[in-house]
Amino acid sequence: MLPILFLLVFIGFLVCKYVLPTYVDDYTLKGDYVPSLSKVLKETKWVSAYQKKNKNGIYLKKYVYKKQENVIENLTTYSNYLIKMEQFEVLRDYDLKDKENTSIYLGKKSHVDSTKIILVEISYTEDTIVIILSKKKGSFLQ
Repeated sequence: MLPILFLLVFIGFLVCKYVLPTYVDDYTLKGDYVPSLSKVLKETKWVSAYQKKNKNGIYLKKYVYKKQENVIENLTTYSNYLIKMEQFEVLRDYDLKDKENTSIYLGKKSHVDSTKIILVEISYTEDTIVIILSKKKGSFLQ
């Protein structure tokens, strides 16, 4: 009985540590990083779901924050920070007050690989925020 209990606790530890990070300070992307929603807002925001992929040279991470309050206010603060402090460019105009458009698209050059770009796609509902980060080959035309 004790070995089974130990195995279950160990599997739970691995799932929590490597599969579902519950709190994230920075989103890391193969040497680059993007400050997390939690870090920018200076609040503890728990990740409800997490997924990562590395396929065909595209590195992708997805963070889902469910049961959130003040989504529009939080996203205003977060997107403004990424644009002003982290030099992200707005890739598609957005208006957080527009209930029909519920996505934000930002991007910038990678700091560690000049042939790659970092893209941040944020989608939201009244109580959920989904942040998808990707790093792939590309450039920005000035």
